[in-house]
Amino acid sequence: NEGGETYICGNPPYLGSTWQSAEQKADLKAIFSHRTKSWKSLDYVSGWFMKAADYAQETSTASAFVATNSICQGQVVPILWPLIFSSGHQIIFAHTSFKWTNLASHNAGVTVVIIGLSNKAAHTRLLYSLGENGETVRKKVSNINAYLVSGPDLIIERGQSPRPYMSEMVRGNMPYDGGHLLLKRAEVSAMGLSNEQQKRFIRQVYGSAEFIQGKVRYCLWIEDRHLQEAQAVPTIASRIESVREMRLASKDKGANQMAARAHQMREMNIGLSNSIALPIVSSEARPYLPVGLLPAGKVLTNLAYAIYDSELWNMAILASRLHLA
Repeated sequence: NEGGETYICGNPPYLGSTWQSAEQKADLKAIFSHRTKSWKSLDYVSGWFMKAADYAQETSTASAFVATNSICQGQVVPILWPLIFSSGHQIIFAHTSFKWTNLASHNAGVTVVIIGLSNKAAHTRLLYSLGENGETVRKKVSNINAYLVSGPDLIIERGQSPRPYMSEMVRGNMPYDGGHLLLKRAEVSAMGLSNEQQKRFIRQVYGSAEFIQGKVRYCLWIEDRHLQEAQAVPTIASRIESVREMRLASKDKGANQMAARAHQMREMNIGLSNSIALPIVSSEARPYLPVGLLPAGKVLTNLAYAIYDSELWNMAILASRLHLA
């Protein structure tokens, strides 16, 4: 309407890079491929932010979006937000993470943020958050950065390796076994192993459920130097053969290659003195990330991250509430 305001509204799907269709990938490519080589890692809603910034280059406008909070976390930030800021835009108001709910019978079930953008920002910005009792807290701040924090526009770039004074965190061991390397307590007993054989070939294993819920599971842990001895035990040999058949039958070429070492998980990492464990699957209701210390000889699966044989202060950093900001 001439001389008035124009509102453009839409509802982009909340899709991370893994779940996008070919058409949605093509949309992002059209918007970002000439701007950044890392566009394939962006959430789909990133395209709406970028198009809004482009639109504002032609006319005076402000825009606001409800978006998944991942757009202000992790690897998305150094890809998207320098492009937004370089267009002259700043965040003029924002609401930090909250659970999305509405009157629909099936809610989206996502954690979202609200972000307002303008290339004509006022000196004072508004930052909203939820208080401890669920009340809305409003703060007047001088700047809101890409992480929706009151502070300067710092961007944390992706690192390929930890700093020299930091310990390396890796994902736990991927069984890729069809369930034949993993054992319940009763299955261990049914294998008929001697005490010496159990000590040599059986390890307690931890993923997310085992660590958080206290579930007890075990696994076959066979080092190459003990393979011949292990294969001489019929109950172990049959499980190794089942793993081999499962991996050969897979369409995954990597799995086919792993059939040559069917007695082992894809990785064979284990703490010699201790392991700091961080479950991958947890609850967003927790005030901090669950993290703990395991003694030597415990195996971590791919459902947990691990820091092996490190100083204990690493555990304090992981348990910080900073990671749930």
